[in-house]
Amino acid sequence: MPMVTEGMALSRRQALHIVAAWSLAAKAQAAVTPPTRLLAAWQAQAQYHIGIVALDTQQCSIAQSLETPTRPHGLLIEPSGSVLAVARRPGDWILRWNSATATTQWHWIEEDRQFNGHILLSQDGQHLWSTETNQESQRGLLGLRDATTLEQIQEFDTQGLDPHQLLALPVRVGRYPAGTLMVANGGVRTLAESGRHKQTQQPLDASLVALSPLRGEVLGQWRLRDPWLSIRHLAWDASSQRLGIALQAEHLGAADRHTAPVLAVWDGVGLHTATKQPPVMGYGGDIIALPGSGFAVSCTRADVIAIYTADGCWVANVAHSGAGALARTATRWLAAGQAGILQQTIAPLAAAHGVATQCQWDNHWQSIP
Repeated sequence: MPMVTEGMALSRRQALHIVAAWSLAAKAQAAVTPPTRLLAAWQAQAQYHIGIVALDTQQCSIAQSLETPTRPHGLLIEPSGSVLAVARRPGDWILRWNSATATTQWHWIEEDRQFNGHILLSQDGQHLWSTETNQESQRGLLGLRDATTLEQIQEFDTQGLDPHQLLALPVRVGRYPAGTLMVANGGVRTLAESGRHKQTQQPLDASLVALSPLRGEVLGQWRLRDPWLSIRHLAWDASSQRLGIALQAEHLGAADRHTAPVLAVWDGVGLHTATKQPPVMGYGGDIIALPGSGFAVSCTRADVIAIYTADGCWVANVAHSGAGALARTATRWLAAGQAGILQQTIAPLAAAHGVATQCQWDNHWQSIP
């Protein structure tokens, strides 16, 4: 049973009642929860893989897998059932994998460019967008690609450095139409010859930017008040029609990093950091919108999953050592960790069940319908 830390004190009797209720709920949940299938990336025995993971309340098994030359990061499931994966930054490959036919299609990035770990497929399946960096100028780029060939058609400036995850608005939000691309400019400076080594002796150039999908026009751009927060991963909450953003602190001082917020919320007007959050080591590894409403952020260095309302108010922490990749189904959410996979029901902080695994999971999962 995971530990839950909330902003209220409980008597011993109250705590015992809660634990007893959770135990009963966990047994009931185990009886009715269907198996879950996840698209995942992981490392095992010094080798990197993507694959399909089958998970029930008792065990986790790898149904299919494919070895990759370097560490994979962003993952997508196409309407055809094929999988798209992109290398972690600084990356040089995109992969399409059809697990049913065991066929692959590889694309290696153009000269003087690097992939930054995330891709997005257009709703009509005709185009693919990839976040990239011009290695010479260090400017952030959005590559527009042919979804069939994976070849670049055009590229746009993301108006910042280190673009990471991107997301298309599923509905109009304020003056921003459905289909608008929301891009997280992480703002971290690196050098081509130093790989992932960060240049963080000066404030970041982090921002959230809204771009038109086929022309790359800048429709809006937002920055946080704290220039040492890197904007990394995105999740859309359909209930509140708000965008959750996972943050990673790059402050020079350890105390500032320790207490930094790991969530910001965009409501179509402004970008606001979380409120009432206790210290969680300033590192958000992944983010999902919770079933119902709100957000969960995996705080890998603090060994917790932080739970928030849709407007960014901290609710509670769920303890999970090495919390990393997150996924959700219609009724529950799941989290990877060093001790295994944690499963939670739709009820806030209700029944939980841990499933042990031996894989070192990457930051992201995709739930397979």
